[in-house]
Amino acid sequence: MCGRFVQGLTSDEVTEFLSSVWSIPVLNYGTVETPNFNVSPSQTCSAAVASSDNSEVEVRPLLWGVPSFTPPNRQPVRPINARLETVSEKPTFRRLFDKHRCVLVADGYYEWGTSGQGPKTPYYFSRVDGLPLLLAGVWSPSKTEVDMPSFALLTTASSGVPARIHDRMPVMLLEDSAFEWIKRPINLAASPASFSYNSDNLGMFRVSKKVNNPRYEGPDLIEPESEPEVVLFDSGS
Repeated sequence: MCGRFVQGLTSDEVTEFLSSVWSIPVLNYGTVETPNFNVSPSQTCSAAVASSDNSEVEVRPLLWGVPSFTPPNRQPVRPINARLETVSEKPTFRRLFDKHRCVLVADGYYEWGTSGQGPKTPYYFSRVDGLPLLLAGVWSPSKTEVDMPSFALLTTASSGVPARIHDRMPVMLLEDSAFEWIKRPINLAASPASFSYNSDNLGMFRVSKKVNNPRYEGPDLIEPESEPEVVLFDSGS
């Protein structure tokens, strides 16, 4: 799964980055004005979505965790991840996948690994070229005036560097594919690998266990506590 990531860019900076990458105007309706180095479930961050008529790309604040059906007398559940393999089939995500896909601009993400019977160790994953990751998601518009639009990140089977730590990783998109993800119909059966960045050019290193505290959001969280480990893959792109 992916339960924490870093968004070091404000809404304005996310908008400027995507406008540059895609060479199009991107509209900014964001209100996220401070970086968050520990984006956690139920927190708000900036995401790129298609406008209601699909004519524009917009940056909007979304809450992490989408509404789902909860049986009576049960605590409400807000899923934060959707599996790429089943997102087009599961009732919670099927409609969102069809009509409401989004992209999260992230500096990197965290994952926890185990060593024997000891406590889990947090690791930070990011592109070695320093560019942001473009993470695939689905989002749910507001249903009421007080309901916050929300999102879930897509995950897939790990490969490359992330596979050393966990069997799942977020779906990372190539720049052109990220635009397609938002604006065009997606056929997952055709070839998911055709739009996925996978783990090419990712580096990882161990970070402080302070990241375990979702209320701590400081930039020191992405300072390495070990030498970075880098494996470069030839993706052919």
